[in-house]
Amino acid sequence: MMRSNVVPLENISSPQAVSLLGQVHDDWQAVEVWLQLLRDRESSPATLATYEREYRRIRWYCETRKTSPLRSWSYQDVSAYKSFLVDHASDYPCPRGLRPGQAGWTPFRSGQLSAVSVNAALRVMNSLFRFWHQAGYVAGNPFSQSITRQKTAPAHSSRRAVPIDLLEFVRTTLHRRPKKTAIDHLTYWRDVFVLLLLERTALRANEAAQADMVDVHQIAHPQRMKMYWALRIRHQKGGGEGLVALDADVMQALRDYRIAFGLTPEPAANESHALVLSPKTAAALDARSFKTARSRRSNMEWRPARTRQAIWAIVRRAFNTAAQALGPESQEAALLQKASTHWLRHTAGTALTLKGNELRAVAAFMRHRDPRTTMGYTNLEFFDIIDALDANRH
Repeated sequence: MMRSNVVPLENISSPQAVSLLGQVHDDWQAVEVWLQLLRDRESSPATLATYEREYRRIRWYCETRKTSPLRSWSYQDVSAYKSFLVDHASDYPCPRGLRPGQAGWTPFRSGQLSAVSVNAALRVMNSLFRFWHQAGYVAGNPFSQSITRQKTAPAHSSRRAVPIDLLEFVRTTLHRRPKKTAIDHLTYWRDVFVLLLLERTALRANEAAQADMVDVHQIAHPQRMKMYWALRIRHQKGGGEGLVALDADVMQALRDYRIAFGLTPEPAANESHALVLSPKTAAALDARSFKTARSRRSNMEWRPARTRQAIWAIVRRAFNTAAQALGPESQEAALLQKASTHWLRHTAGTALTLKGNELRAVAAFMRHRDPRTTMGYTNLEFFDIIDALDANRH
C-alpha cells in the first residue's frame, strides 16, 4: 500500500463526520470499503480490475499533484483532473516492468488516453462518489456533471464489423511483414492466432487476456460420439464461466503458434502459460532463473499478455499494417483505422447470421442474455425486412 499524503478525516472540517462507512482514517480507506462491497457482491473480475485501476490512477494523481483531499473535491477539481487525463497523462508513461508501489511507477501507459478511456475513468469516479454520498461520507457528487453523454444510435449503425475478405487481406499483410528476428517470427504466429481466435469465437479482449492454455480442452458429444475443442472462459462479462467452441482453423493456428513458442502442439494439463503470450521472455526472478533471453526462450519463460490493452494493441498493429498497404485513399483502409477488437466480435455474430443460423443459436454463441442484443449485433431485423420485400416482389 502506498503512503498517503491525504489529511486525516479528523483534521477536515465537515458536517459528515460519521457515515455508514464506519471507522475510516482517510479517503483511500473509504475507497477500500467501496471496493470490498463490490467484491462481496461478486462483481465480475473485469469490472473489479477496472475500478481498481481507476483507484490507483486517481490516488497517484492526488498524491503527486498534491491536490486537496478527494472527499472535498469540487467541480473545479474534477475539471482539472479531466484536463490532466486528456492533455498530460501521456507525459507520465510507466517504465516497463514496474508495478504499483515501486519507485517511478505511474498508472499510465505511453500514448494519449482516448476520449472513451477518459469518459470511463470519470464514470468509475462518479460511481464511487455516488456511493460515498449515499453512505453520508460526502455532501455531494462533483463527478455527476463530468461525463459526456453519448447519443443513442440505431443498432445497425453502432454494430461495426470487418468484412471477411478484408480480414483475409489483413492476414496476408501479416504474412508479408518482414521477419528478421526471432521476436518477429514469434509475433507473427501469435498475431495470426489472436486475430482468428477473436473472429471465430466472438471473445472479448479481456476474456482472451485472462484465459490460460489449460483452458483449451476437448469435450465429448454424448450423441455423436465425437470430440470437440473448446475454450473455458473463467472471467466472462457479468461474472460466471462460459464455453466457446474452437473450430479446426483456430486449433491449427493455436498449434502453429505453440510450436513457434517451443511448446507442444496442444496444451498439457499441467501448463501454467497464458493463452496469449508476449514474444519477450519474463525477467529472471531469482538466482536459479535463466539469465539470458536466449536461455529463457529455450526454457519457455514467456511473459503473459494479461490486459485487454495488450490484446487491443495486437489487433490495432495488424489493422494499421494492412491499412498502410491499402493506401490513404482506400475506404477499406479508413475502416481498418477505426476498427477495434470488439469489431471482430461483431464480425463473428454477423457471419453466423448471414449463414442462416437461428437467432437463439447466435445469441447463445455470443453469450447474450437478451436476444434483443443479438438483433443489434447482427442486423437481423434489417435482413428480415429485405427478405419480406423480396418475397412480395415475386
